[in-house]
Amino acid sequence: MGILELLASQLGSSGALNQLGRSVDTDSMKVYKAAQLGLPAILQALNRNTSTSEGAFLLAKALDNHQDDISDIAGFLSKVNKNDGTKILNHIMGLMTQFAPLILGFLGHQNKKQTSMRTESRALHPVLRVS
Repeated sequence: MGILELLASQLGSSGALNQLGRSVDTDSMKVYKAAQLGLPAILQALNRNTSTSEGAFLLAKALDNHQDDISDIAGFLSKVNKNDGTKILNHIMGLMTQFAPLILGFLGHQNKKQTSMRTESRALHPVLRVS
């Protein structure tokens, strides 16, 4: 069983999805969907970083600093250092920190063009459609 399957299994059986959902004021199904998208992206970024000797060295060093007991995932997540998580994501997916504001800027510009639709609850639906 691969790391993604193990994590998904433990997240689902430990109550961690419900706990994470409560911590961000959403339901466990949305957390599950976010995990389905986010966990593989994080693993791919880590894998990409290890393609160089420097990246592999830095990951090994980071792993030495993150040997926490995760047998109780819900307990681990209740005490997780979110600042550390932000640093990790910035390091392995730094480009996303530039793309996120770009996407919001683009959507804001598109929304501004559709000013008359701004008050409707479905105003952003056509803007967010991926085609």
